[in-house]
Amino acid sequence: MWPRGLAKLHPAAGLLDVLSSEGCPCDLGENWTKKHILEAINRGNHISATQQEESKCMEQEAKEKVAAGYAKIIQWKDIMNNIPPNLKISPAAMIPHKSRLFRMILDLTFRLRKNGKNFPSVNSNTKKLAPQKSMTQLGSTVKRIIHIMNRNYNLSYAFMFSKCDLKDSFWKMVLNMMHAWNFFYLLQHKTSTPVEERRLVVPNALQMGWSESPLLFYTATETADGVSVIDHLYGRKYHVESVVIWC
Repeated sequence: MWPRGLAKLHPAAGLLDVLSSEGCPCDLGENWTKKHILEAINRGNHISATQQEESKCMEQEAKEKVAAGYAKIIQWKDIMNNIPPNLKISPAAMIPHKSRLFRMILDLTFRLRKNGKNFPSVNSNTKKLAPQKSMTQLGSTVKRIIHIMNRNYNLSYAFMFSKCDLKDSFWKMVLNMMHAWNFFYLLQHKTSTPVEERRLVVPNALQMGWSESPLLFYTATETADGVSVIDHLYGRKYHVESVVIWC
């Protein structure tokens, strides 16, 4: 999401410029040790991502994201001797979805447990940097629509509403590569696949499952609210309002 055109008039345009050019802010706490990373690789994904049909869908989804420029796929052997300091690996899960058989969600709340010790999850170590008030109007959609209609009541003009569904919406919010290493996940592999040949997905955008993703996404989508434009068709000035429903 890159602010341009009328979005530049919004008070938050400067913030959106930063998010678009520098990526969403991330501070995910202490770096993981190599032992922690290897344990996560050996543990692998949740069982829902290891079944044949689910695994096939996960592979296809990863390829679509790579083709769209949202991610890349590497092998562990490519970085095992030069591990990025903030690399973290979380298990993926596949859940049924309305528009496809399954959809991948990264479980960033997962805390690996080994020999009675709990390792921290990505979410548990995340510092809150996103605007915490960006979702304060969530749940007030109907009230806002009624308010807008009442404030702009005019028998001469009909109200027109539009609904825009952003596919893979979180994936429209970018991360820079320094932060992308925090959101690694594994593609399914055969049990006989050597560890060094196991494949990893490196996303460069917000992940569904990260605690800060809704706040950062909502920050961007709210900027459409309150932009005044000129209606050239009727030669009148009117107020365009967005009522964002996040789910």
